Amino acid sequence: MASPTAGDTPLQTIVVPQGSAASAYNKTFSNLPKYDAAGTAIPYSVTEVTTRAYTTSGSGSVAAGFAFTNTLDTVDLSGQKTWKTPTGGAYTGYRPAIRIWLTRNGADFAYRDFAATASGATATYSYAFNDLAKYDPAGILYTYAVKEPTVGGFTSAVTAATYDIVNTLNSVNVKITKNWNNNGYTGTLTRPPVTVYLLNGVDKNTIANPADSHTFPSDASSYEYTFANQPAGYFDGTGTYRLYTYTVAEGAVNGYT
Repeated sequence: MASPTAGDTPLQTIVVPQGSAASAYNKTFSNLPKYDAAGTAIPYSVTEVTTRAYTTSGSGSVAAGFAFTNTLDTVDLSGQKTWKTPTGGAYTGYRPAIRIWLTRNGADFAYRDFAATASGATATYSYAFNDLAKYDPAGILYTYAVKEPTVGGFTSAVTAATYDIVNTLNSVNVKITKNWNNNGYTGTLTRPPVTVYLLNGVDKNTIANPADSHTFPSDASSYEYTFANQPAGYFDGTGTYRLYTYTVAEGAVNGYT
């Protein structure tokens, strides 16, 4: 099928109105002269002016007729959800049920659901939205994005370019200050080393099994310390998120009560 060149003038034009619901169109160009003035058969061709929303393919001849197919331009989008601890490691504790939304031009359009995952269990958190229309009916590019409703106990971050979502477990910092009471003694003292233990009030609540610990060396220059990036809470057996109540305990210190 010959293609028109710049400057060609169409003999006849057929316009399909925007918004037409028909899936196929049959049109005939009638009463065309078969030969030119020299008696040579005229090599008619047909072409289509396309919109940005479709890819057009066509073939045919005067004898057999011409056929055009318009295929909607589509796009596939995919992303990955990742769970992390406050320090950036992989979080493998209980993960609540979630819903990932795909928006189109800012409006909710489609979603993917993920069931809750038990602590220690593995699960796949990849998602895909396929065969999405690339353009609106006016030929304007759609804007797609992903979002996630608030997940209790986590802070979500979305990477727009890759449609990925990272959920980081919420954290707190617990600052402690160690004080010494000389009980009136004014002589020179050598402070012994001392260890303090952070307890979360739930599963790590003893000196033998603390949430964290820190040892001040003998005669430390400072007796202040911060237990940083501690999980702010946990999920109980019913999947309910609850906050930790942190306390601090101290190991035995020689010569002191």
